[in-house]
Amino acid sequence: MKRSEFFSEMGKGFLQTVKEVASPFVSGYLEKLDTVVDELAGVKWHEVGSVQSLPVEGIHDLYIKEAPVSIICEGKQFTAFQKACPTCKTMLQWIAYEKKFKCFLCDEEYHVDSDSDDMKLRQYPLKEENGKLYIGIS
Repeated sequence: MKRSEFFSEMGKGFLQTVKEVASPFVSGYLEKLDTVVDELAGVKWHEVGSVQSLPVEGIHDLYIKEAPVSIICEGKQFTAFQKACPTCKTMLQWIAYEKKFKCFLCDEEYHVDSDSDDMKLRQYPLKEENGKLYIGIS
């Protein structure tokens, strides 16, 4: 092995070692930063339940801080929406075959798959940690 190859390998090994030693510290700081940003934004995380307890396909309705919330499950992908009409504040109904929420008092609808509809529902952030699902409510 030539001297230049030796120093090249030593440099790569040193950088790899520094990266492996520093990665737990960096990930810890990133988690702390996420927590600080959530606190500044006023987001409080509430446990919904285990991921296995939610249906694989369909909708899961619940109340969090007296607010109606619907979690739409499509395989392993979850999306959470408010389930109150933004106009009249009544409970929305889920029309499964059209994948939309409908307010029968105002006669307005919100399709979950598109963004250009009559009304916009509030979408809540979700995160999964240790097999449990959490929803962020501000």
